[in-house]
Amino acid sequence: MRFCGTFKITCVAPIGRQLGYLFGLNSNIQNLKVRVERLVTMREELLLRVDEAKRNVEIVVPEVERWINGVTEITEEAARVIERGSLGRRLNLKSRYSLSRKAKKMIQVDVNELIFNGNFTR
Repeated sequence: MRFCGTFKITCVAPIGRQLGYLFGLNSNIQNLKVRVERLVTMREELLLRVDEAKRNVEIVVPEVERWINGVTEITEEAARVIERGSLGRRLNLKSRYSLSRKAKKMIQVDVNELIFNGNFTR
């Protein structure tokens, strides 16, 4: 009986995750939209603070500029993924799978990392 528990963990969970990519395209695209909107809001707020700092003749560290450029790159890439995701059911299974997986990975790695690293002090 112990073998069944191990089998379920080692075989069924990865299969379920892969099927989740296939059937979860719309939710992954929607989640990506929400996270990117938050990232864009953070960028706009930071740009306002950078403009204020420049008016006050303060130095803006290069890390802030790199973060802003990173957000711009990710939002452009996310826009392409979201646009392709809008095709939805018209995509073949392989395209749905790869697009859904890309959206999920983009959220988990790129977007969340930028959100986490986007808290700059003055």
